[in-house]
Amino acid sequence: MIGMGGRHNWRLTSVDSFILCLLILLVQSIPAHQEGFISIKCCGGEGQTDSSSITWISDDQWYPDETGCQNIARASSDNYTTGHDKVRYFYLGNSEKRCYSLPTTPDRDYLIRGTFPFSNSVVGSVSSTFDVLVGVTPIDLVDSSGESQVEGIFRATDQYIDFCLVQETGDPYISQLELRPLSDDSSYLDGKDSTVLLKLVDRVDLGNNGIPIRFPDDPHDRIWTSQDTERVSLSAITTINNTISKTVAKVPLKVLETAITNEYSFQFLYIDLETRDCNYTIFLHFFELDDNVRPGQRVFDIYINNEKQQANFDIKENGSNYSELALNVTANGSLNLTLARVENKSKFGPILNAYEIMQVRQWVEGTHHRDVRVMDRVKDGLLQQNKGSKKLEGWSGDPCQPSSWDGLACHYSNGSTIITKLNLSNNGFTGKIPEFARSSTLTAV
Repeated sequence: MIGMGGRHNWRLTSVDSFILCLLILLVQSIPAHQEGFISIKCCGGEGQTDSSSITWISDDQWYPDETGCQNIARASSDNYTTGHDKVRYFYLGNSEKRCYSLPTTPDRDYLIRGTFPFSNSVVGSVSSTFDVLVGVTPIDLVDSSGESQVEGIFRATDQYIDFCLVQETGDPYISQLELRPLSDDSSYLDGKDSTVLLKLVDRVDLGNNGIPIRFPDDPHDRIWTSQDTERVSLSAITTINNTISKTVAKVPLKVLETAITNEYSFQFLYIDLETRDCNYTIFLHFFELDDNVRPGQRVFDIYINNEKQQANFDIKENGSNYSELALNVTANGSLNLTLARVENKSKFGPILNAYEIMQVRQWVEGTHHRDVRVMDRVKDGLLQQNKGSKKLEGWSGDPCQPSSWDGLACHYSNGSTIITKLNLSNNGFTGKIPEFARSSTLTAV
């Protein structure tokens, strides 16, 4: 492991200094009701406010060079647009990465979301694929043939988190990046710990045929997409009931104002999931919108891939109109969620207001934090002598994973990755390597 001389421990690393400056900027520019929000429009301007009253900042704090900035041609009906019309491209070599380091509070849960436009919306673009990482944990592979959002939920273990794009083919790109703190009662990681990452598969507000619901209706700025009830031959029901405002729910009240129902049963089918055994958590949100329904009158079973997961479910069994379930399953390639009325026992068919499907991914541990701190300080010292260096810009995110920075050798041992060698002789840097790096166990030539 890299040695850290005691007389150097007081120094801020480049990441520490950047995070501190970013926090000061956010305090000055972000409204109080968006505390903890980080909303980045790549290649955009500072202090812009969208139709949801969210205040956005530019990513020039991370990447001041505008060489990779391109305009986007978007349709007004695009699902993910917030009026932003730019994208940042990173022109990288094989398997290189670029990362955004965002400030976090250890032991707090966060939602992180990146937006990647359809490549044809960018003039002169070519097809590309690239991995998206939260920390060093892969969360998705973006293919430029379609517009996409990548969203994950994680528990912070440090004072910052890296959101990284790793080149596969072509050039990676990004249009927007968002970080949202979640409340302590969000329940997404209940029964789990910091060793998992939840990847969003879908989040649906049933019975809503209008625009998606997000901030300010959802204080956490989760995006609840609408559902075409005609496609699944269901009845949509809506109410603005006085009892709904008294409900303690973990979803926005506006989401609970609509639902779907059927006299007998209904189902949702996902057929394009990963073709390997993966773990999923399905969150189901129920609110009984018909005050005439009594306990025992709407009872139904819940199946996932034709296996009964919940028998004789009754929303009002415990005297409340609101209930929720979290079901854990393993699936390969597809998921079939079915709600079916219990015959000869229930007067009414099943009802559902909203659901979320999350893929559970194992959290990948990064390089030992002490080694990371030392390398941040090495990078900071070299940047002072090699301003604008593209090689140092490539020193982004974790120094060892998924591939090591140019000039480093890393080794995995006893559950942790450590740096075993630093060799800068072929990197063309000018100036001297910082003294504390020379005095460490690294081999610096």
